[in-house]
Amino acid sequence: MLPPVKDYVFLSQPEMEETFIVERSGRVRRSVEGEAPQHPNPRRAPELPFLFQLGEFLGPDPAWSWEDGWLPILVADDGRGQQVRLLAWENRLFCQTPAGTLAFPGREPRPDSCFGEARQAIVNYWNAWFAAGAMPAGLAPAWDNACHSAIVQAKSAFFFQHPKYGVERYADMTHDAFPPATVAMTTMLIEFGHVDEAMRNLGYYFDRFVRPDGAIDYYGTAISEYATLLLLAARLGKSSAAGRNWFRDHALPSVKKMLFRLYDLMNRWMHPGGSEFWLLYGAPEADTRQLGGEYLHNNLMVVRAFRQLQPLLATLDHVAAAELAHNAGVLARRVDRALASRLGQFPFTPYRLEQDRPIDSFTSCRDFAYANYRYYPEMLQSALLPREEALKIIQAREQLGGEEFGMTVLAWEGFAPGYDHWPLASYAQGLLELGEHERFEHLLHCHFNNYQTPDTFTAYEHISRDGNPRFARADWCVPAQLTLPIMLAWKQHYLPYDAW
Repeated sequence: MLPPVKDYVFLSQPEMEETFIVERSGRVRRSVEGEAPQHPNPRRAPELPFLFQLGEFLGPDPAWSWEDGWLPILVADDGRGQQVRLLAWENRLFCQTPAGTLAFPGREPRPDSCFGEARQAIVNYWNAWFAAGAMPAGLAPAWDNACHSAIVQAKSAFFFQHPKYGVERYADMTHDAFPPATVAMTTMLIEFGHVDEAMRNLGYYFDRFVRPDGAIDYYGTAISEYATLLLLAARLGKSSAAGRNWFRDHALPSVKKMLFRLYDLMNRWMHPGGSEFWLLYGAPEADTRQLGGEYLHNNLMVVRAFRQLQPLLATLDHVAAAELAHNAGVLARRVDRALASRLGQFPFTPYRLEQDRPIDSFTSCRDFAYANYRYYPEMLQSALLPREEALKIIQAREQLGGEEFGMTVLAWEGFAPGYDHWPLASYAQGLLELGEHERFEHLLHCHFNNYQTPDTFTAYEHISRDGNPRFARADWCVPAQLTLPIMLAWKQHYLPYDAW
């Protein structure tokens, strides 16, 4: 049994700009961009500006829980008869203490009825939202609470349709355009029956963050992220008559711009460099954006997006659809030739054409670590590898230090081992496309039991391997938080690519 994860939570609402941080030390802060150190560990020590300390009202080490198991109302109970409840509403933090109710910023005394009114508004808001969609049936109470809470936390990080990758430093405007937050949110909304909201969110992203030249307005966009956004547009466009209309009227201009950018990257006369196979050459991930290369996950995901998008485009623009079909075939043949050239060179499929040695361990160097963490999961997510080769990758993950206790290990020399789950949904989808349901179940249960906090169901981007309790090594983020509900929805009903 691993020690539990315990770290901060945040309080906000989807239509609220303000975010409030509640730390396990008892310090309660208003989140201000750029005010805190970048990483959680150094942030714990400085005497940052704060609103108050829970210790003013409670004994040490109070137990935390959400009211009714999942509502965004934090209950801190010291087990000595003292309790504090906190909620955020209309850009204020309300704190109900044994001595009365206070509102922050300003520490203004308020009547207890003020807290009650805000609480009821929160209850009404979230009950109405969940009633408008569909939740997985038959979940045990803890799983049901975790699923509800994960969705509430993730939606509360966004500001209306404007995306936020996470909170604390991940709420900085620098990260707003990072596609994985919008991809995770849109995926969750589709799976939980909020398709209209999914269209609004993705349409907003296209309008706000796709530049006139088709580039995404972000400092380190992976090529595969263009593909995941295009896949979601295709999924929504094929979902219903309303989805087709949305795609035609709102998504198509941005979709075409992104397609034209990908075609441009395929053109080696415009973008010289790389191998004789002419694969898409570029960034594999924001953290490794300087390591441009011919990465297989980028290319396979683009082939998948082209294939899923083409039938929909054919109903709206036959000329554009014909060009897409042609270019999909060109890129698929390039990938096939490149993979054939590497067959047997290593024990399992390389993650990039520039790979020059077999992977001895997924923790021996940074590039191998990221291959396990993100590049291989997206290669599997594409569902375009031969089954035998896909299973070799999965077995390598399990045998070469890429997985412990059902969690993804991220470590290399000079970077201590930890667990990181924001790309986990890609791996989970790859398992389902292969029919690896037992492995999928193991992944889901280990995420629930070992990765998130057991009291508030909070999932951070990266957590410690050691310590008691274990703690966040990187901030809370939307994709990690939405992994649980997305996987729960897929467990009950997964729609494979072939069924789109």
